[in-house]
Amino acid sequence: MKLNKIFFKKVLSKVIYIFNIPMTILGVLIFCVYTIFQINNNILLFSGLFFVFAGIAGYIYHHKKSCLYYKH
Repeated sequence: MKLNKIFFKKVLSKVIYIFNIPMTILGVLIFCVYTIFQINNNILLFSGLFFVFAGIAGYIYHHKKSCLYYKH
């Protein structure tokens, strides 16, 4: 059971690292594609918004976990 917790924490830390800045950049690139090619699709806008919010949330979570001055 303890091995599963350690494995889960390591995997979660890697996944959270992916959700930092790359997801925000992907969301901004989706917005750029939407604007440049003038695509009239709301799903594309919502997916870009989702990626931007996921990137911001991942960055905040990662920063709070790595900050030495944040008290839990």
